[in-house]
Amino acid sequence: MDDKILHLALVGGQTMPVYLALQESKASKVVLVYSLSSKVEALGIRQDVENSTIEREVVLVEMVPIEYNIIQSSFEKILDSYKDWIIEANVSSGTKPWTIVLALLSAKYTNLHLIYVDQQNVIYDLKTAEKHIIHVPCISEMLKFNQTKVKSYRNLDEYTEDDYNVLDDIKMIRNKYMRVHGAFNTLTIPSRENKNKFDRHIGYIEDPRTGSEIQWNKEYQIEGSDEVIQHVCFSFLDRYGKREDFELDSPHAFDLVISSGWFEYEVATILRKWELCDEIWLNTVFPYNNTSPKNEIDIIVKAGDKLVFVECKTQIFDKTDIDKFASAVKNYGGLSAKAIFITSVSMDEQAKEKCRTNNIENFSFCDKNRKQVKHAALFSLLNSIIQNNNIR
Repeated sequence: MDDKILHLALVGGQTMPVYLALQESKASKVVLVYSLSSKVEALGIRQDVENSTIEREVVLVEMVPIEYNIIQSSFEKILDSYKDWIIEANVSSGTKPWTIVLALLSAKYTNLHLIYVDQQNVIYDLKTAEKHIIHVPCISEMLKFNQTKVKSYRNLDEYTEDDYNVLDDIKMIRNKYMRVHGAFNTLTIPSRENKNKFDRHIGYIEDPRTGSEIQWNKEYQIEGSDEVIQHVCFSFLDRYGKREDFELDSPHAFDLVISSGWFEYEVATILRKWELCDEIWLNTVFPYNNTSPKNEIDIIVKAGDKLVFVECKTQIFDKTDIDKFASAVKNYGGLSAKAIFITSVSMDEQAKEKCRTNNIENFSFCDKNRKQVKHAALFSLLNSIIQNNNIR
């Protein structure tokens, strides 16, 4: 760390660019300028800086958000205190009046360098016109930089070959017994009456309408082994009264069966083949946030220095799911996160329009004529999403 470099960061609602610039900075002292509405974010940044392995003094300065004369006087007081220091001011966040004042003051204070981090994670020195990309190693770091806390998730790497092998079995069972009274969905989609049962490690649900049933054991120990897997047993009655049983065994068999987990996993395995994909999380659950009606994201993909949030539905029955997804992306992903809604069957025009309204891309594996759409089309769409900046 350089004892004569001060890092002055403007703190607003978007914290990612603040963290990224701090990651690159060699400053020994940090001043975080915040308003009353961004105090929580500033306190979080200070805590993370103080807890890091790099020793830095952190000072918090509260500032009014819009009164120009007060803002100018406040910044001049800070800058005058560090006349013999190099001052790097990150204007990527915070209020516009703060940025304007600092831009004007940079003509007076020759030791003041303005820096800016854009949505592509490119940092610019506005004095020297130099720029470079800031790389973030993993999804957890990117969420941390957005001050997004995570309750639980599954990394795609946790899934095994056995999980992949049961995928075709689940799809076969579903295709056969969706057409027979919709028994598969009745047994695998939690309802108001039975949703609590799915939380049990060992459970049983019967569909009295069709005589079909599902049993499971989430902690099934294979005989003669220390390995613990998930065991699922289906028993269906077909339209002729003949019973047919199926057993599924894998580390995530139950997770794949319930709530269309198989489709989310299938989409994740396809996304893993995308050339820009670095890491994939499934079923990421965030602590409940009363500003968002949804606190779980089906899939998060790290593509280079971008996060892509993915919602998976075999088909859309309730179009408010699109609004809920959009709200969750905004709350948990930050300004630069990308969003795509993926379905098995083609979306209708109303659903597509709602996606566009919410700045969400959409993709279906079947077109309106039920013709299969190649995965290459999905990858091409994702490539275009990554290149574009989000609209504020």
